[in-house]
Amino acid sequence: MFETAEGSDWVRVLATSGVAEELIWDKSPRFRVGLDPFLLEIKQARKPVVSVDMRTDPRTDKAMVERVGLRTGIHVPLLLGGNVIGALGIATFGDEGVIEPTEMELEHLSVFALLVAAAFDRVRLLDEKSVADIEAARRRTKQILLEAELRQAQKMEVVGTLAGGIAHDFNNLLMAILGHGQWVREGMAPTDRRRESMDAVLAAARRATHLTRNLLLFSRKHVIALQPLSVQQVLHSLGVLLRPMLREDVALRVEVPDEALIVRADPGALEQVLLNLVNNARDAMPNGGALTIRASAETIDDAFIAVHGGSLMGRCAQLTVTDTGAGMSAETLRRVFEPFFTTKEVGKGTGLGLSTSHGIIEQFGGHIAVESEVGRGTTFRVLLPLCDEAIAADVAQTAIETAPGKGVVLLAEDDEPLRRFIAGLLTRSGYRVIEAADGQEAIDEFRAHSDEIQLVLTDVVLPKRSGRDVFEAVRAFQQDTRVLFTTGYPTDVLGPLHGPVLAKPVSPSELLTAVRRALSCPEPNR
Repeated sequence: MFETAEGSDWVRVLATSGVAEELIWDKSPRFRVGLDPFLLEIKQARKPVVSVDMRTDPRTDKAMVERVGLRTGIHVPLLLGGNVIGALGIATFGDEGVIEPTEMELEHLSVFALLVAAAFDRVRLLDEKSVADIEAARRRTKQILLEAELRQAQKMEVVGTLAGGIAHDFNNLLMAILGHGQWVREGMAPTDRRRESMDAVLAAARRATHLTRNLLLFSRKHVIALQPLSVQQVLHSLGVLLRPMLREDVALRVEVPDEALIVRADPGALEQVLLNLVNNARDAMPNGGALTIRASAETIDDAFIAVHGGSLMGRCAQLTVTDTGAGMSAETLRRVFEPFFTTKEVGKGTGLGLSTSHGIIEQFGGHIAVESEVGRGTTFRVLLPLCDEAIAADVAQTAIETAPGKGVVLLAEDDEPLRRFIAGLLTRSGYRVIEAADGQEAIDEFRAHSDEIQLVLTDVVLPKRSGRDVFEAVRAFQQDTRVLFTTGYPTDVLGPLHGPVLAKPVSPSELLTAVRRALSCPEPNR
């Protein structure tokens, strides 16, 4: 059986049987048409072509006939849609001699050729259907992936909306818990057994603070403010937080170089990344182990990228967090930065820590990668471009915090437990406090005591009148009065504010420092 192609100069043998399988298939599976009148007639004919003796037929290629040993040849065209797609051939070879076909034999061959052509047509249709099915499956798969991406985006939007919505009330509660808890703990004797329970309360509140921050960072409701930072200073300040997070059976080692490593990053967000990585490392070592945090300067080239990935080039600060824990499988590694993916037990992981860290580092223009092997621990590698900018000089915070406070503060806060805590903190620190439970009351109190009040400490979102309204009223009535805003909402939701903003929850020392700085500022906020 032969196959022809439209516009082709060749006839290809598709199948052979009997003597022809050895003589034709093995020797000449393809024949050129152009110079062979016999093959050309087979391709163009619409009826059987017979050569009784191919050795003497002037249409045949005698060299090919001799090489193959052909004698009698009968070829019936295979017609499909009016086109010749091939030919069904029967031939005798060598000692079989010359056998002239009868009319009955030619008629039977023609009928059989029609059946073969019909079978070819069915195969063609099935092939086309298969191609169409594959294409349809690809379209369905693409549609499913697009729908999954849309659902994920919608889920992220819901998370962002939820995070922003609960942040205000939740942060108010956390600030009251942390503030009162720290106050109570400071009043306990070092030998008081209740200190351990209070430490547990404060640790749980701090974990809740980190969870809220993770949600806000992940949903991009927390605005990243890039500034020059010393990696060494970040690690130094983080050391106070890290040790209480780790059990006694986890050995912590922090290695920093003498060379200054300056990067552009948000200090709070970078600390959050490191806390997330340390938290992940701690949980990977339930039976203890070693945790190493190392900072170094690296030159990133093509060889480095080939091993660790990313696209950063040149001089970078590298932060590695390495544990000797259980390690991760290849499947876990593939999904490790995926939102809401966690291998921890229910209630012990949100699946947001690593995905949040990945998003933060990308916003810094950096790269984060992970290497791990089951049973051999894990290393997270953070790369940040080094910069030449100078770090702004810090105010002498210790002197400010220890100096006694004086003056009158108008406190506008609608959350009563939090208002009572802040008022008590300020009072114990030497300030006289005038309280207001809503914006209108704050405005009224300021008008009544404007000659006494040096600072207005106001929540941004208040009943009746907002903190922004309070600021405008204060500024219209008394230009010299300082205003310090506090808020539990994401700052990007609130829009620009004319003054410093404290994001709740803040520690008592942070609040007192902010108050003293606001009062000592030579120029009031505009």
